[in-house]
Amino acid sequence: MDIERNHHIKLLIVDDSPHIRFAYKQILNQMSSIGWTLLEANTGEQGLDLCRTENPDCILLDYILPDTDGLEFLLQLKKISVTTPVIMLTGQGDETVAVLAMKEGASDYLVKGNLTPVSLKKAILNCIEGKDSMKTVSNNLKIKPENQSSSPNWYKKKKAELISEIQLLKEKLESSSGIDPLTGLPNRTNMLDKLRYEKCRFERNRKPFSLIMADIDDFSVIHKSYDAKTANNILVQVGKFLDLNSRKQDVVSYWGKERFLLLLPDTELDGGTILIEKLCKKVEAREFSHSNQAIHITMSFRIGAYDGETMTIEDCIQEADECLL
Repeated sequence: MDIERNHHIKLLIVDDSPHIRFAYKQILNQMSSIGWTLLEANTGEQGLDLCRTENPDCILLDYILPDTDGLEFLLQLKKISVTTPVIMLTGQGDETVAVLAMKEGASDYLVKGNLTPVSLKKAILNCIEGKDSMKTVSNNLKIKPENQSSSPNWYKKKKAELISEIQLLKEKLESSSGIDPLTGLPNRTNMLDKLRYEKCRFERNRKPFSLIMADIDDFSVIHKSYDAKTANNILVQVGKFLDLNSRKQDVVSYWGKERFLLLLPDTELDGGTILIEKLCKKVEAREFSHSNQAIHITMSFRIGAYDGETMTIEDCIQEADECLL
């Protein structure tokens, strides 16, 4: 298959982080000589469904997924007789993951922290053209043969260790990128950067901005009545709800625990109050759920506006934290 001549590849990205999927797309878009049809899945199940219906040319597969892991995904591909080449994406130093992945049928592996347009393009083209990169990968691995035991107990133990280590690496990656790994929203550090930018903008053009602090009421009751998994799921749903029901120019961030902070650029108190009233009505009518079980919640909203005269960013946040509507 002459990829450079055909100029088009259907690529499936299987990764539960929207930020990381966006980063891959940015890298791929730099390859101007190739046209892409980019398919996205944030779970293993969604990825397998797209393999069945879309027949992608290549798959970029994250090792850790919400409902499975990369090795199990490869096994499921075999069961449904899908022969699409797979590139496993790992963290720095995860050579053992690569060995296990190659044993299960992956065509290649790449280290996330070292991705470049050139390395990604080369890996994709090699996979699609059917070149076997196993020899090159094996030569670069620093694992002694005696450690590559086929013992089921070794396999299970090593897999559990790798899942734990890679999950930590993934959380560090998302934290450093400004994205909260649970909700997928900007994290506290990211939001503080945006607030500093808005402060500078105010100093240039005197355009006001407001902050809304949104709390899930009695969140500890959800923890006690259900479990941590349910509580986390509610946080994710509330984050998506706030993001979908705020304005395009607004920024919704996860502030920690049961709290979200909304930045409203070019907005005075009156405009922010109108948005809060709309959010109150919508959250009252909204039914959240987990495992087919309805969970009703209420929320409190507080608002503060930056006046630029005597206020610091911290003062504005504190005002939004104290002025309960």
